[in-house]
Amino acid sequence: MVSGNPYVRNLLFRLPIELRFKIYEYLFIHDGSAIEIGRQSHTPMGNTSILRVCHAIYHEASIALYHSMSHRKLFFRTYGSFSADVLNRRPSPLQCCRNMSYQKWLEYPCVVRELSWKRSIHSVVFLIGALDFMMALKRRWAFSEFITTLRMGDHMRIYSLTVVAAQNWKMPGFDENDLVQALFSGAIMYLGKLTFRGFSNKERDRLCQLIHARNIPSLKIEREKKRIQGPGFSLWICKVFFFLFLYLVRFTVPIFFSHHGKFLQIH
Repeated sequence: MVSGNPYVRNLLFRLPIELRFKIYEYLFIHDGSAIEIGRQSHTPMGNTSILRVCHAIYHEASIALYHSMSHRKLFFRTYGSFSADVLNRRPSPLQCCRNMSYQKWLEYPCVVRELSWKRSIHSVVFLIGALDFMMALKRRWAFSEFITTLRMGDHMRIYSLTVVAAQNWKMPGFDENDLVQALFSGAIMYLGKLTFRGFSNKERDRLCQLIHARNIPSLKIEREKKRIQGPGFSLWICKVFFFLFLYLVRFTVPIFFSHHGKFLQIH
């Protein structure tokens, strides 16, 4: 149903797919805002009322809904198998679709192919550690379960991953080596940037050493920018350009005037 069919009873499917995309873009958020996983207050994914209109609209609109998550920032405060399900979530087939007669604009049983769900996530934030030691310990074991669940399924394709460290993130049995091992265990496929926040300089240097040793060409590690120290740096740059200017004037100006019948001598 790319160009639209003027003979179908569903008025939405009479529109071309470009206009339907505009409708879905208006209903489902694509502004890069955060979806916080683990807060008691529910973070809405968008206006999902359109999914309850009919089974045909459900299947097409649900594709737009779940792919809109690729343009949101997923902020994980709690972990576990249920958190991994958020990353791998996809629309479930409706029971009524199995009893429907075949229609040319739907694939039996009205579900899209699995290939369509191998989407990439734009931005993900992992929070590890906590002010309370017992909460930090619980989060540490839940994080390991979360990574194991992802590794057993399809790896996630992430463009930007930020790991935020709170207090008590480092404890016996879990340090920089274990964190890097979890992040590069095959659960996540990195397509761009990996950022560390909240770590000390020593911890960050150790993490970078461990990651660089893996030689991953597609990964960019973001670190805090350091100012260039030392007096006279900008002055030295100015002197270089000044002497370069004098050199050009000294040798190019006489040549220019000599070609025009005049010669200007600079002392």
